[in-house]
Amino acid sequence: MLRPKPLWTRWAGALGLLAALLLTAACDVDLPGASPTATPVPPAAATAAPSPTATSGSQLVPAPTALPSGLPQLLVRAVPFNLPSYDRDDWRHWVDDDGDCQNARHETLVAESRIAVTFTDEERCIVATGEWLDPYTGDILTSAPDLDVDHMVPLANAHRSGAWNWDAARRRAYANDLSYANHLIAVTNSVNRAKSDSGPEEWRPPDASYWCQYAIDWATIKADWGLSATPAEWDALVAMAATCGEDFPLTPTPPPTATPAPGATVYASCDEAEAAGLPRQKGTRGDGQGFPANLIATARDGDRDGVVCER
Repeated sequence: MLRPKPLWTRWAGALGLLAALLLTAACDVDLPGASPTATPVPPAAATAAPSPTATSGSQLVPAPTALPSGLPQLLVRAVPFNLPSYDRDDWRHWVDDDGDCQNARHETLVAESRIAVTFTDEERCIVATGEWLDPYTGDILTSAPDLDVDHMVPLANAHRSGAWNWDAARRRAYANDLSYANHLIAVTNSVNRAKSDSGPEEWRPPDASYWCQYAIDWATIKADWGLSATPAEWDALVAMAATCGEDFPLTPTPPPTATPAPGATVYASCDEAEAAGLPRQKGTRGDGQGFPANLIATARDGDRDGVVCER
């Protein structure tokens, strides 16, 4: 059975009307050291460049009067003209936060494969084969080297949208985030490179049937991380979300959260659980066996079958 991409994973209710969204209007003036987004982020290091100022001619940009898309609220503003330079090396990835030897790229490949994956060696750290549906194109791929793990909102786009002011820890967390199912997504490497760091105003998935999900994921990730959208980007998101049709859920329901039984031990990583002799079990998807998701605090249950670190 295919693993459907979730339309919503967190939002408790739909937003009906969106208030007018403020563009920062300042020229030749250093802004205070706060983030230029609606949601505060950790302060930048003391050596950071002066805060960027808005482009000349900034003005209030009204949001659409109605949101049939139900998109999360975003701050709509122009990209500041004097941003600090983007450096991909500032965004450390890929990392292995749960200590199971599979970094965030390979965790994503394991989670999104429609069949049990194979690995390059007995250590089972690097994925070799599986079966992946590229949602951008609708193509089926079976070789891991043919896939890139794409940041739905690219790192450079996040930088332009407010992440220029993040510290190294927050950049690292964003670059390897597994908490939202579509933050990282396995796609054909050629189409990912065609996308590059473009927003939806410049690039959209070739398969238009994915536009609805793409817009929802893009807006949700930006809202979660306190990132802004340009006016053209917002208009593109609304247009893409209009493809959701009448079946778009007006009352999103978050996924259930599993909790450990009273007195159960919660382990910091799958390695710790394995060392403690926690038995592996089979989930409801695939053929691998792993540990109960509610007992591994850091692990990602990408296929939502209640089992993590499946091998």
